[in-house]
Amino acid sequence: MTRRLSPAEAQAVITEASARIIEQGFDAAMFTTETVIGAFLPIKSYLRLAKQFTRHEDRQIRDGLLDHAISNNIIEKPGSATFADVVKFLKYLISPVGQQVQYLEQQKAKLRRKPSGFSPDQAQAQITEASARIVEHGFDAALFTIDAVYGAGLPISQFLKLAKKFTMFDRGFRDELLTEAIRSNIIKAPSSATFADVVNFLYYLRLPFEQRSKYSVQKAKLCRKVGDDGVVQEAAVKIFKPQMDDFATPQKRGVSWN
Repeated sequence: MTRRLSPAEAQAVITEASARIIEQGFDAAMFTTETVIGAFLPIKSYLRLAKQFTRHEDRQIRDGLLDHAISNNIIEKPGSATFADVVKFLKYLISPVGQQVQYLEQQKAKLRRKPSGFSPDQAQAQITEASARIVEHGFDAALFTIDAVYGAGLPISQFLKLAKKFTMFDRGFRDELLTEAIRSNIIKAPSSATFADVVNFLYYLRLPFEQRSKYSVQKAKLCRKVGDDGVVQEAAVKIFKPQMDDFATPQKRGVSWN
């Protein structure tokens, strides 16, 4: 039989479980037995929820999760958030979209730890230079950051190679490629496109011309299935790339699509 915690023990457990949340700037005074019970949470349930965030030892992962939640109106900034806001955020992290956000932040962290041969400043300069001709078409220059590249699961060197699939051409031909991709629902108009949209488009350009219509159909089907949520769009990069590889494989083997 499990022994019931004393009030002091219960508070100690809650304080310990909340330590990494408090590190982010949340008011430590919010994390009490009374607030947990007031949120209709058994203490064990709160501990499980808190672990969705605190299990990440890398502070940058936690920062990324919190930044995402703030920018998507999941939670208020730490200085003004209530305990109810914190619970809402923790519950969001166990949702399918929240799980995907955690996965993407873990991927970023993994790529940050992997030597790229560039300092952060050099890496950003390389990305900015490689993206210059993409930005010329009306895409937001702020999309093209180290975090965005890592968030798409790409080593920096791979993004640089992908970008060349578009930037190697003159402006007239680039306009034609982009217009066709927008018409085929491969990418949104530049003013509303996300970084994930850009990556999808660059992968699309790697396909042999005769296979692009198949890719377009697959993307349209997936978009209808998952919707336009920004997080799902980022996750879709990981789905479209294997599809693109699948399309290319038969041709390498000399297998006909007919």
